[in-house]
Amino acid sequence: MSALRSTKPVGQWLWQQQWSKARGYGIAALAVTVAILVKSALQPWIDRESPFLLFLAAVMVSAWHGGAGPGVFASVLAALASDYFFLAPYGSFGDWNRIQALRLGQFLLEGTVISLLAGGLRHARLAAEKAAAGERSAREEADSARAELAAAYEKEHYIAEMLQRSLLPTIREQTLPGLKIAASYEPAFHQTLVGGDFFDTFSLPDGRVALVVGDVSGKGVGAAAWAGQTKYALRALLHEQTDPVQTVVRLNRFCCHWRCEHPDQASGEGARFVALQLAVIEPASGQITFVVAGAEPPMVLRAGRAGTDVITKGGLPLGVDPGAEYAPITMHLLLGDTVLMTTDGITEARRGKLFLDYEGLVALAQEAATLPTLAAMGRAISDGAHAFAGGTLHDDACLLLARRA
Repeated sequence: MSALRSTKPVGQWLWQQQWSKARGYGIAALAVTVAILVKSALQPWIDRESPFLLFLAAVMVSAWHGGAGPGVFASVLAALASDYFFLAPYGSFGDWNRIQALRLGQFLLEGTVISLLAGGLRHARLAAEKAAAGERSAREEADSARAELAAAYEKEHYIAEMLQRSLLPTIREQTLPGLKIAASYEPAFHQTLVGGDFFDTFSLPDGRVALVVGDVSGKGVGAAAWAGQTKYALRALLHEQTDPVQTVVRLNRFCCHWRCEHPDQASGEGARFVALQLAVIEPASGQITFVVAGAEPPMVLRAGRAGTDVITKGGLPLGVDPGAEYAPITMHLLLGDTVLMTTDGITEARRGKLFLDYEGLVALAQEAATLPTLAAMGRAISDGAHAFAGGTLHDDACLLLARRA
């Protein structure tokens, strides 16, 4: 079957070539025949042995449509027709006088020259048409490829966007007992693909509350899909395992195992790692435990401008080393204290070569801490980062605020 498919186009090409040649010679014969008929019809008004203008026209038509070969063929046919029909003795070949012989020789020479010139023009015209057709085909293929890429991008973007929406739940300020919660997510202005940032808040069976902020490396469907796996695996593990440190250790092993099952995402540009902040709060007592895996340090803003505690101790991002260890940081929240957790989109806000950095985030948070609501505080921090960066963040920004009430 493959041999038949490969030889059929060659056979078609050969047939087209032969048909094109036969068509050219047929046009030459038809053009000479028309010239004979027209010249015969005009005989009462013109000299029988008048110049061979009609035959030269037939030669030009033949060469233009068929090339030099049909043009020369038309010249020979026209010379024979002139000898037989229009040069004395009529109805026979040969027996020319000197003038007739010169006339036929001149006609053959002119016809040959005209055939070569017209054939060259025809070749150039066909080459130009072929080039134009090739250019049109290339443009059409490029347009088609762009359309396919755009459709593929739209499909991937839609899937990734739906995945990420599931990672960013709508949170009301009074969602959880004993806590006020506010969260926001803002994609980078220049990014065309969604990222792997996510946050989550949920109650545990023993009454504690979990606060989660995560950031999967990379962009697109892959990052969003892995963010979803990490988020819901953490939920399942934390419901089963009451110790947040052991939960993160098991989650890290899960991420490392997942990367081993997907070698394409184990190294290079496709590598996936998860920066994670986990806080588990007992709303009644105010005890809070932080576990940080390669993420921005969480902070606690004390009520009444009593200072800011920064959680600087942490471990490796999830998915790097299955044997990585993580240490808990435990402290006590007073009424009105606020927990702030964020991805690096805010701290990496930059203006020229300057970055906002973590110190800038702390300054923005301390200034906004006196605002009446957490939503207003979150907006102030985001607006401050935008103002520092000249209006455009260069990475996705995810912000989660929790205040003991």
